[in-house]
Amino acid sequence: MKILLSLLIGLLATGLCAQQSLSVAGFSHTNSSVMLSWNIGELMTETLESNGLVLTQGLYQTRLEVTTSTEQSFTLYEITAFPNPAQDFIHIVVNHPDLQGMYYSLYNNEGILLKEGDITNSMTKVDLEHFPPAVYFIQVKDEKRMLQTFKIIKNY
Repeated sequence: MKILLSLLIGLLATGLCAQQSLSVAGFSHTNSSVMLSWNIGELMTETLESNGLVLTQGLYQTRLEVTTSTEQSFTLYEITAFPNPAQDFIHIVVNHPDLQGMYYSLYNNEGILLKEGDITNSMTKVDLEHFPPAVYFIQVKDEKRMLQTFKIIKNY
């Protein structure tokens, strides 16, 4: 009976030690508003969601794909981009009488700026012929702010 009770107490005591893992590397940083800690060697993952933010921690995220995109819609502007998927070009159409200061920026999926151009007409052609098939992002901006972001897929 004593052995069984000791075994039960031992199991309960080890179960109360949370947040432990066998780690081969890691780091922890704390400042006045946040504590960030990571390590390699965790056997479990956990995903937390709050207010549209998602945090996945742990390993074994073999099919993890993170895509972030901001689309801000201003009622003064109606902006479209087509065709999507594209091959050699896309058109950016802006339905607004004042295009002064408007331009576009083309980025690859690593966030590297590839091309910029002014938007001077309601329909602007963006040449993609010299870029390889991939996913690109086009941001339409004016002098003060980013108006809209489009995710463009370029095919063969």
